[in-house]
Amino acid sequence: MQIGSTLNEKYRIDRFIGKGGTGYVYLCTNIELGNKWAVKHIPSDNINDITMSEIEILKNLYYPSLPRIVDVFRNERGIYIVESNIEGIPLDILLKRHGSFGLDKVTDWFMELCDILNYLHNARPRPIVYRDMKPSNIILSQGSRLVLVDFGISQEYFEYGFNKDAILAGTSAYAAPEQLLKGGRTDFRTDIFNLGVTMYHLLYGRLPVSADNRIKYRKSRAAAKIGRIISKCMENKPEDRYQRVEDIQKELRQVKNMLAASYARQKVVFKLEIASIIILSIVSYTIAILLYYKTT
Repeated sequence: MQIGSTLNEKYRIDRFIGKGGTGYVYLCTNIELGNKWAVKHIPSDNINDITMSEIEILKNLYYPSLPRIVDVFRNERGIYIVESNIEGIPLDILLKRHGSFGLDKVTDWFMELCDILNYLHNARPRPIVYRDMKPSNIILSQGSRLVLVDFGISQEYFEYGFNKDAILAGTSAYAAPEQLLKGGRTDFRTDIFNLGVTMYHLLYGRLPVSADNRIKYRKSRAAAKIGRIISKCMENKPEDRYQRVEDIQKELRQVKNMLAASYARQKVVFKLEIASIIILSIVSYTIAILLYYKTT
C-alpha cells in the first residue's frame, strides 16, 4: 500500500509499522473522526482458516489489555483488519535492554497476565486458548499496562467434543510439550506453561535450559515462593501444573504480601538507622561542647 493512499474511502495510510507472520501492518487515520488505528493487510495468498479464526476471535473480545477490531473489509488484494493501535514497547525489546527484571516488577506483570488469561479462559460465547504467550507478544503500553497481541494460533475451546489443534502450534522455546507433539491437544494448562516460561525469562534473563524446571532461587522467601510458582507452571505433564490461573493468582497475592512486609521491615530498619545516626551525632556534638568548656 502507498503512504497517503485511502482504504475503503475511510482510512488514510500514514506509515508502515512492520511485517508479521501473515501480512503487513500500517498506521492509518480514520478520515472522518481523525483518530489513529493499525490496519493489518493480509494478501489473498496468505488467507487461510487460521487467519479467519483470528478475526472471529478478536471480534468477540473486549478487554482493555487486548487489541480491539473495529473494522474488517476485503478486496481483490486481500483482507484488511482495522484494530487498536497499541503504542508501546514489546517485552522482548525491554529484555534486550535490561537483561532481566526485579521480583516486584515480575510479580506485578505475572498478576496482570493472569488477569488477561482469566478473561480469555472465561470468554463468551466460547473460552479462548491463546497458545503463544512470549515476551514479543506482550507490549508494555505508554500507560504502563501490558497488552497481549497476535492471536494467529489462538483457538476456541470446547469442553466437550473435539478441539482441533494445529500441528506444532506455538513458539518452540516457550511451547508446552503437548504443543510439540503431533496430535497433541492443548487447553488452558498450555497457556499456563507458556506463561511460566515467559515469567522465567523475564525474571532470570534467560530461557530454561533443562527438562528439570525446578528453580533454585533462594535469596528471600518471596523469591523462593515465586520460583516454586513458576516451576509448577512449567511442569511437563498438564495434570501437574496449575489447573486454573485463579490458583496462580492466589499464590501471587502471598508473594505480594511477603514483598510488602519486607519493604515495611526495610523502612523500619532505615528509620532506626537514621535515628541512630542523629542520636550519635547529638551525643558527639554534646561531648565536644563539654570538652571545649572543660578546657577553657
